[in-house]
Amino acid sequence: MVRTPQVRVVLERGHDTAFCFVLRAVNRILSDHSQPDRTTINRLWDVLDESEFNRALSGQQNMKRPPTR
Repeated sequence: MVRTPQVRVVLERGHDTAFCFVLRAVNRILSDHSQPDRTTINRLWDVLDESEFNRALSGQQNMKRPPTR
C-alpha cells in the first residue's frame, strides 16, 4: 500500500506533515530487506507508536517533526 504510485507522489510532493513523515519512515523500513521480519515489525510499531503521530491522528495541532530512524 505505501509503495503505490499515488503514495509515491504524495511523498515526493507532499507537505512535511506528520502523516508524510510516517509514510516516509514506513517506506524506508519496508525497503530494508536485510532485517529479519521481527525487526521490521518492531520498527514499524516504533513509528506508529510515536506520540506526535498519535496526536496528529487525534486532530491536535502544534506537532513536532517525528524523529528519523
